Amino acid sequence: MKACELNSERDRKRKWRFLFACFLLEVLFLGQASGQQDPYCVFTKRDSVKGIKVTTDLLRSEMSELNISLASSMQSLNRGTIEAMENVTTSASSLLNSTSSRLVNVEVLTNNSVSRVDELEVQSFNITSKQEDMEQTLAELMLELAELQGEVAILSEECDRGYFGENCTMCNCTNEGICDDGKKGSGRCICFEGVGGSRCEQCRSAGRIWPDCTECMSGYFGQDCAACPVCNEPTQCHDGLDGSGECIQIEYVYNFTGSAQQFVIPPYASILLVDVYGASGGQGYYFVSDARGRGGKGCGVTAQFSVVKGSANISKSELHINTTLYVYVGGKGDDAINQSSDAFGGWNGGGRGDWIGNYRGGGGGGGSDIR
Repeated sequence: MKACELNSERDRKRKWRFLFACFLLEVLFLGQASGQQDPYCVFTKRDSVKGIKVTTDLLRSEMSELNISLASSMQSLNRGTIEAMENVTTSASSLLNSTSSRLVNVEVLTNNSVSRVDELEVQSFNITSKQEDMEQTLAELMLELAELQGEVAILSEECDRGYFGENCTMCNCTNEGICDDGKKGSGRCICFEGVGGSRCEQCRSAGRIWPDCTECMSGYFGQDCAACPVCNEPTQCHDGLDGSGECIQIEYVYNFTGSAQQFVIPPYASILLVDVYGASGGQGYYFVSDARGRGGKGCGVTAQFSVVKGSANISKSELHINTTLYVYVGGKGDDAINQSSDAFGGWNGGGRGDWIGNYRGGGGGGGSDIR
């Protein structure tokens, strides 16, 4: 809007300048026509004066319109200037308010910083006081230490640890006891719980194993490790801490180890009962439903043998005393995992797991036998 007003004003100025130039020409022409003494002056008609007057009136009208336009433009310019000044004043007021708020925050932070500095000064004073107290305590401890060193010097004639009597004779106790040492000591060994003997060199109970004195020796049973009764062959005492002390049949248990194990037949006539069980098979796998089948358990067999002495000809159901037997305990078969991996059989003859369609069987369990 302001740009349009400025363009209109420029057009009016140009028009006014043109009319003013025409007016000057008319004045010059009127001066010549009014009879000035000039050799080139000529007379004009009266209509020329009227034309000049009309032109003058028109020029005055244009000048009046120009003044009105200039006044209107000045008013618009003043209004725009006033509005701009008001906007500047508003912005300045807002900026001043923001600056005042920030100054208040800075003052608060300053107050907090001053308060924190005061706290640090108080803490520093407390630390200094504690340091002085510690130095005082340290000085007192050093003084006490010096006094104790003087007392130790007085008692330096006492026997060392582990020595006793006027001549400071070395004690003769094991690690399971404590010696009554010192100048006035007797040298007697004071044994720990469960340990006995003059030197604390044996278990208090005769049936316990030295030096722990917690487990029973072979042929002793119960919590007190009492002696077992005499058992006739082929039985033996049920010994140990959990044993009952009864005469029971001898039982030997062999588990899977992946190698052969030995059993020596007792040196007396007896009956040998044998229970042998094969290992179980591995799990099968059905790939479509991700289902697994349980492997079959190993079969078992029971046999009985007579243990004989000095017989040259024996039957298949007889065994010589002191004969060494080799026991083979089979291993469990592998579980089936996927279609591309084989499920191997267990140790001692287990078969490999085969597959049909989407199902693979687990490896077979290894056999158990005595040779």
